[in-house]
Amino acid sequence: MDPVTAFTATVDHDPDGTPVVVLSGQLDLTTAKSAEHAFATLVATGPDGRPPVADGVVVDMTELTFMDSTGLTVLLMAVNRGHAVQLRRPTTLVRRLIDATGLGEILPVEP
Repeated sequence: MDPVTAFTATVDHDPDGTPVVVLSGQLDLTTAKSAEHAFATLVATGPDGRPPVADGVVVDMTELTFMDSTGLTVLLMAVNRGHAVQLRRPTTLVRRLIDATGLGEILPVEP
């Protein structure tokens, strides 16, 4: 797979136990299922293997090089499942997409 288009979505946890979905590469129509799977994993297990207690999830976008409307849909689906989604370090491109669509109220960005 071309490293420019490679995509990964993994689940990690902050030291306080807050779940973190780490996205890297390009989130689009062809990679959305991987991101959806990462969010579904949050429902199934917490950092210690038990069901999670946190209602919120952080989405680390530091290494996300591209996201289209499909990526926004994945994030909004997580919100619809009851997760309070907070975005961490989105790239300029991703931030512009969020701002242009007016979704900053639903998808807040960590300062």
